[in-house]
Amino acid sequence: MSPDAAIAVFGGIVVAVVGGAAWFSVRSAVRGPRWALARAPIAAVAGAVLLVLGIGLWLFGGQPWLGLATVYLAAMVLLMGFLLRRSLGRVEALGALDDVSAGIRASVIRRAKLGLVVGGVAFLVGGVSIDGTLSLIMFGIAAVLGLNWLGLQLARSPAEIAR
Repeated sequence: MSPDAAIAVFGGIVVAVVGGAAWFSVRSAVRGPRWALARAPIAAVAGAVLLVLGIGLWLFGGQPWLGLATVYLAAMVLLMGFLLRRSLGRVEALGALDDVSAGIRASVIRRAKLGLVVGGVAFLVGGVSIDGTLSLIMFGIAAVLGLNWLGLQLARSPAEIAR
């Protein structure tokens, strides 16, 4: 595999991981921490798939750095999933998992929207400032963040979901 093709492959993997993480964050902000805890094991599955993919790319992809970068990404997904499950499990043990008021949830959603906009703009600016495959990857990440922002805009309010 050529270096440019390897960059494109890794860029696609990164866009997919960012998209999945942003989707999970948006849904968690809207649905609440109990929803996030119930679905946190998804990170272990995604991390395991990325790990197998990374090892395969490392051994057979022709660009060892591609496999190692994917293995590193898998490790970060697994670590973040573990930390999320542990933190939410501790909150659940305290009996505070369902005590998130509509006001707090609305505040979380506002901050999530702001983060998605800032991140999307940063990746757009980065994509405009460089050429080639990396530019397309940055535009892809900006598009994923923008779609998640749109999802938050179109989501029902926390009060509606609670009913």
